[in-house]
Amino acid sequence: TSFAVPNLNPGASYFFVVRAQDESGNATTNTQERSAMAQTPTFAANVQPLLTTNCAGCHAGAGAPEGLDLSAGKAYAAMVGVSSKGSPANKLVIAGQPNNSYLMTKINGAGVGFVGGRMPPGGALPAAQASTISAWIMAGALNN
Repeated sequence: TSFAVPNLNPGASYFFVVRAQDESGNATTNTQERSAMAQTPTFAANVQPLLTTNCAGCHAGAGAPEGLDLSAGKAYAAMVGVSSKGSPANKLVIAGQPNNSYLMTKINGAGVGFVGGRMPPGGALPAAQASTISAWIMAGALNN
């Protein structure tokens, strides 16, 4: 079994205690604590797969909206340090600054310079996925 905990700071240690409860409300009294360190997401293993699954269906090739190609092999260069065509005063990804990165503004549906609609259209990214992208940006938006 596993459980994903969103919005953790990469490199920080967290402590967990797990207790089971049955349908009648009977709970274990476990007090054994385990620690874990939040991992820093990488672009290749964590971010690009999210972009491929959720964004590249529309944002790929020469005809991509706003000219933003988020397909594998193109996404990193199209985002990091690049101004948004829809909001030119804002960079899509500013390393170390998810709150000032226009990509997060579009994912969150609000923020600095927000123009147009929330991405992806038709539904927000799950919080854990948005948190992964934000953590990657916070960790320096490396091409790793």
